[in-house]
Amino acid sequence: MPIFLIAGIIEFVTIVSFIFMLESDLEFVIVVLVFLVLSMLSTTLFLVGIRKNNHYQKNK
Repeated sequence: MPIFLIAGIIEFVTIVSFIFMLESDLEFVIVVLVFLVLSMLSTTLFLVGIRKNNHYQKNK
């Protein structure tokens, strides 16, 4: 889990610095932020699903 957390932080910092480089285009920034939030949510759900699957397999 910490590895994914570190990767997420690195991705977030990279995208934020990229946004600050482009800071003139506000609509693009909003689109990127929405995409970032969606990707983080999907990654979190994916990881939770993997953990639950492993848990069920151990109980069998």
